Amino acid sequence: MVFFPMVGTMSAQTTKMSELEYELTDSQKVLVQKTAYENAEDKYAEMTMKYYVPQIVTSDLYQLVLNQEKNKACCSVVYKHDLIKRVKSKLVVDSLYKDSIYTILIPFNNISGENIGFALRLCQRGFCKKAQQDKIMSKALELAHSLDLNPRKNVWNEEIDFLEEILDKKQLKTFFELKTLDKINNDCRNAWKNLKEAGFSEQVDSAAEGGLVYAYFEEVNQINEQYKYRENFKNKNLGELYKHRPYAIRLLDGIYEKKHVEENNVGSEFVW
Repeated sequence: MVFFPMVGTMSAQTTKMSELEYELTDSQKVLVQKTAYENAEDKYAEMTMKYYVPQIVTSDLYQLVLNQEKNKACCSVVYKHDLIKRVKSKLVVDSLYKDSIYTILIPFNNISGENIGFALRLCQRGFCKKAQQDKIMSKALELAHSLDLNPRKNVWNEEIDFLEEILDKKQLKTFFELKTLDKINNDCRNAWKNLKEAGFSEQVDSAAEGGLVYAYFEEVNQINEQYKYRENFKNKNLGELYKHRPYAIRLLDGIYEKKHVEENNVGSEFVW
C-alpha cells in the first residue's frame, strides 16, 4: 500500500511547538506526558467512532494524535495563567495537525466527497501517478476545509470536474467502472434473469452478447454517476447510448414494454 506524505512540513511545525518543552520543569514534563496520553486516548477513540480507521493506518494516526495532544498539554502548562495565549496556542496546534490527520483519513472516508475519497483509495493501489495522487490529495484537503465550513454543501460536480481534468480518459473510465462495479454486475444478473424468465434466453447467445450487455450497463452507470446532478447532460448521453443498445437489451425493453401495456389494460377493466 502507498502512503501519502504528511501535508506540510510537520517537522518544522512540531519543532516550533516542541520549543515550549524547554520551558518545562521535570515534574511538568511528567504531567504533560500523562495528560497527553489520557487526552490522546479519548481523542483517538472519538475518531474511530466518527471515521473508518483501517488497521494499516492505526499506528500512524494514533502517533499524530498523541503528538498533537502533547503539544496542547505543553500549552496548558506554559500558558497556565494566560487564557488568551493558552486558547490561541491550542488552536494553532489543532490547525497544524488537522491536514496531516485528514491525509490519513480521507482515502477511507467521505470527508471531502465520495468521488475524491474513492479516487485516493485507488491511488493507494497504483491507479494514479505520483503527481496525480498529490494533486488529488491537495484537492481533497481543499474540499474537506470547504465542507468543514458548510457540511451540507454539494461538492459532487466539483469533484467530477476535477477528476475529468486530472485523469486521462482510460483512467476515468476505469474509475467509474470500479466505483459502480457492484451495480453493473447486479444490472447484468437481473437482465439475464428476466430474459430467462420470459423464455428468451435461447434467442440470445450469452457468450456473444455477454460482453456487450456488460459494456452497456457500464456506460449507463458511468453516465448516471458522471452527470448525477446535471440532468440535461445525463438524459442526452443516455438517449444516445439507448440508440445503440445491444440486442439483448432491446429484447429486455420489449419485455418491460409488454408488461407495462398488460398492466395498464388490466387496470382499465376496473374503470367504470
